[in-house]
Amino acid sequence: VVDVRLSLGLLQSSNRNLRREALAVQNGWLESSLVEDPDPQVRAEAIRSLARQDNPDAAHISELIRFAKPSHEVEVASGIPWGGRHGTPVPSGPPYDREFERFLVRMSLEKHPAALAAFLDCSAAEEVPAENRLFASLALPPEQATRYFLSAWHEVDRLPDDEELLLLLRGSSDPELRPLVSKLFSNPENASTLMRASLPLLSRLALVRNSVRYGQA
Repeated sequence: VVDVRLSLGLLQSSNRNLRREALAVQNGWLESSLVEDPDPQVRAEAIRSLARQDNPDAAHISELIRFAKPSHEVEVASGIPWGGRHGTPVPSGPPYDREFERFLVRMSLEKHPAALAAFLDCSAAEEVPAENRLFASLALPPEQATRYFLSAWHEVDRLPDDEELLLLLRGSSDPELRPLVSKLFSNPENASTLMRASLPLLSRLALVRNSVRYGQA
């Protein structure tokens, strides 16, 4: 194991390669936060270090979630449609870096649902931005995600993205989710936008339902 003091010293360097490698040899790095590091390679390596922690505690989960900042708003340009993770390219540069970091965080959180749920239940979770908590809730199995999703959703002011909309459509018969679904789709300003966004998700929704049905057979 590399001396923590050595890594701390290297993380003060202006050379991104030194900062990145200082994290590559550490597991579960919490000695300093790299969430605001200016270099995407360093941020990605910090996430990987946290992900290498076999038994993450609340501090590890909190730091992972803080890395999952909201996606960049991207204007359609050069004929490249922006549609997030599913089916369309992600523009290069900062938008791509952000999506990759979110992917790394999501992959790590999905491996530790119990630790994630325990963190979202504790008071420390209230210190994490709602958008980050909303993203983290989607890493839980759908039957667990609802409560945490709704708690965070009440703190944001926007329409759901594709994955959030998929969760809402899957749970439209869920008593907890039904009021939100009704509110969103009954608003004439939002209804047509949400309906158009829902259409491409129908095949994914059917696939999920079939998987559940066959799993229960």
